[in-house]
Amino acid sequence: MLRWIVLVWGLWGGVTVHAAARMVSVGWDDYPPYQMATAGEQQGIDMDIVRSALERAGYQVNFIKLPWSRQLLMLKNGSLALSMSASKSEDRAHYAVWSNVYRPERAALIGLHSNTAMITSLKELRGQNIKIGLIRDSSYPGEYESLLVDPQFRQLLEFTTLNLQNLAKLRRGRINYLIDDPVTTQYQAKMNPGPDVRVMLEIVNEGSHFMVSKKFVASEPAFIGRLNDSLDTLKRDGTIKLIFSKYGESN
Repeated sequence: MLRWIVLVWGLWGGVTVHAAARMVSVGWDDYPPYQMATAGEQQGIDMDIVRSALERAGYQVNFIKLPWSRQLLMLKNGSLALSMSASKSEDRAHYAVWSNVYRPERAALIGLHSNTAMITSLKELRGQNIKIGLIRDSSYPGEYESLLVDPQFRQLLEFTTLNLQNLAKLRRGRINYLIDDPVTTQYQAKMNPGPDVRVMLEIVNEGSHFMVSKKFVASEPAFIGRLNDSLDTLKRDGTIKLIFSKYGESN
């Protein structure tokens, strides 16, 4: 009889152990409609996609609000598992790996609608008495990245931790342009009354990835494969398309 009780207890305990899902810490910041909190609920295109993908892969999600530069530091030391809406760069490759593309990634030079300047290249701005606002530790492949070695271009750049601060500075005339995702900037411009803004020059149009700490992957080797399989499923079954339409956007 005692042996039977031990056997049943062992089976029940085994089920309990296997049912537990590992928690994945995911960094986020205010990037509507991709990442935001409404009435205390964490939501947005990126957040809905990563939540659906991770839960489908058998993980739980713990969202942690952090400035972008802080997210990168925590990915390096392994105290954060994943960041969203990330582009690839050589520097980041030292401490992170990337998922497959899950949505389009855009970045643009944005100015006030009243600004009638014709701009065909960031190079044209060198030597001018202007300021360009950016989020600290942002990475934009292409012309922007290649110009960072030019001191004349670097002196134009002014960094902050919040994109809404850049919008406010642009509207007050403290900076002349900002570089950010145009969807986010237009969304915030509509939510916060002030002069209209417009895209002056599109500088990035490629795919966006989830960026995962190498230290987390070392402790969970199957993670990237499971995440990518989940993303592929969400694309095939139309879930990602539905998430975009929920926020009035198309993918």
